Amino acid sequence: MLTLGQAAKETRLSKPTLSKAIQKGRLSAVKNDLGHFEIDPAELFRVYPTNSNKAGNLEQQNTTGLKGQIEVLRELISQLENERNDLRNERDHWRRQATALLPPPMPHRRWWPFRKG
Repeated sequence: MLTLGQAAKETRLSKPTLSKAIQKGRLSAVKNDLGHFEIDPAELFRVYPTNSNKAGNLEQQNTTGLKGQIEVLRELISQLENERNDLRNERDHWRRQATALLPPPMPHRRWWPFRKG
């Protein structure tokens, strides 16, 4: 036997919804000595069947869709890494060319040319 709270968790419905179903006679339940409802699981699932099959199919569809998205993102990452490497190579080429065009360094001049020290 399930309590009203346990039945609510099993069916993912609220306790007031189940309580109203009991009061309207859609769901049969027995009150225990403390005045709490006890619901037979077979009765509960007769009135509120579980959607485990639907949930499983939905989860499988989501997983398949996510796997496809992961593959697309991996391809995009690969393309971006290739572009980054190409840009780095191009930058290094231009840096070497600019360094080759620099004039040779000038010799160090003393600030006080008349002072030898």
